[in-house]
Amino acid sequence: MALFLRELYSHRGRAIGWSLLLFALSAATGLALPPLLGVLVSAAESGTIQNRITIVVSLCALLLLIQTALTNRAVRAARTLGEQVLAELRDEFVKRVLALPMTTVEQAGTGDLLSRTTRDIDALSRNIRFTVPEVVNALLSMLFTLAALTIVSPLLVLPCLTSLPMLGAVSHWYFRRAPHAYIEESMAYSELNDGVSETIDGARTIEALGRGPARVSRTNSDIRKAYERGLRTLNLRSVWLPGVGVSSFIPIPMVLFVGGWLYAHHAVTIGQLTAAALYMHQFTDPVNRFAFYSNDFHAGWAALARLLGLPRAPDNCPQQIPTKLVAAARVVVYAINYSYRPGHRALRGVDLDVAPGEYVALVGPSGAGKSTLAGVLAGIYLPDSGYVTIGGKALGDMSRAELRHYVALVSQEQHLFTATLRDNVAMARQGATDSEIWSALEAVGASVWVHDLPAGIDTPIGFGGQHLSYSQGQQLALARILLVNPRVVVLDEATAGLQPPLALQLERSIVNDERIVISITHRLDLAEKADRIAVIDNGELSQLGTHEELVAENGVYAELWSAWIARPRG
Repeated sequence: MALFLRELYSHRGRAIGWSLLLFALSAATGLALPPLLGVLVSAAESGTIQNRITIVVSLCALLLLIQTALTNRAVRAARTLGEQVLAELRDEFVKRVLALPMTTVEQAGTGDLLSRTTRDIDALSRNIRFTVPEVVNALLSMLFTLAALTIVSPLLVLPCLTSLPMLGAVSHWYFRRAPHAYIEESMAYSELNDGVSETIDGARTIEALGRGPARVSRTNSDIRKAYERGLRTLNLRSVWLPGVGVSSFIPIPMVLFVGGWLYAHHAVTIGQLTAAALYMHQFTDPVNRFAFYSNDFHAGWAALARLLGLPRAPDNCPQQIPTKLVAAARVVVYAINYSYRPGHRALRGVDLDVAPGEYVALVGPSGAGKSTLAGVLAGIYLPDSGYVTIGGKALGDMSRAELRHYVALVSQEQHLFTATLRDNVAMARQGATDSEIWSALEAVGASVWVHDLPAGIDTPIGFGGQHLSYSQGQQLALARILLVNPRVVVLDEATAGLQPPLALQLERSIVNDERIVISITHRLDLAEKADRIAVIDNGELSQLGTHEELVAENGVYAELWSAWIARPRG
């Protein structure tokens, strides 16, 4: 947070200073009104009001116009600055999310990121647009009012101090609890969003397994937790707001009482007393505005903390595509071990050597560690021990940009964005030409149906656009891979939902003499066509060879194959 504030001041210091100056001038202009009215009261007391009323009223009207103009200009400058800062924060947040390792994203959960990008961004937007200008204006008004009162009559400052004990006590009580309470409230809503998102995404699985009541119970628990966290912040406000309101009202009668006594003893003039009373009445408004907007301010501060809580991408991480890639890169997996948590190894001493142009299938029982191995091969998970090299270079030594252009992982989950089909494919490589896009589409067998779309590759897809089938979506996903042109492609059940002929065609379409394709599949009719098959069982590489060799060994693969050919069809 401190780093963000320093960077904000270094980049936007002039704009911040200009906004503060305008707010200060606006507050100072408004402070001239009570003394002028005090002069008018003194003139009435001395019987010379007729000589001064026109001038005083004219000056008051002029000052009100100037204050209104300055306030409007200050608010406009503050909101312009706020929009610029908000845009930068959004860009920074997206950059940090995209730079996060996949393990971090998976651990955070969809709901947490969704809450940060919606609820937290909304809270921060309200703060930057409305709350911050109001809080700054209120603080400057309070400071300048006390300074002006000191100038008018130092003696009349003393009654104002009677509110400090109560104001200090309630402020100390509130500010000790509010930051943590608002952060906990945001986290509770993140957990609620996470649970709802999981339930929606896995609705079919939940229904099939009869887990509906358990998910309803989880959602109700999350709702109760969010309610309790929200109730806690409400309770804080229910003490803070009345406490500030009462403490800000105390000085008014005290000024009138003490000021009346001082006036009776000729220690102050009637004009000074009038100005002081008006200042105290004027003082209550910024105090109450500060108290009211401080709740939104704390919510926005908590949102900012959560947005900036994502780790920053390393400065030394190159963002450009590497200019040189190894033409034909061998993949070597040596003695890798991996654990999701201590004492529970998902992979044990796995060794694998894959030559350029080879098509290898990874098969094995459910939970054997196939997807974990895919994550290690794709650089998503770093092994606890051992290493993976591509072209002789360890994945752990590669920059993020290098890794993304050496290795690509495609899962069965589809990601179609609300844009044209061209944009959905070309997003894999900036500057891709139409001919390159069409070549990629043709290679995966998608060019025919894309030509039949209303606007070809310029047809909008995604939300509100042209509906695409599951197989068409997977074809686009593989077309993106061809545009990236990685040396290694890891397919994690990427064609599981497709018909066998199309699935085999798609997987074979991305194989060439320089590219390695490693396909995780439970469909042994696809594995049968691979150059080699690696069998993962209980986190270990138990068998490696061609289909015929593994069937002849009568091991795990032979059992899987027997079960596969004996399965019910239809």
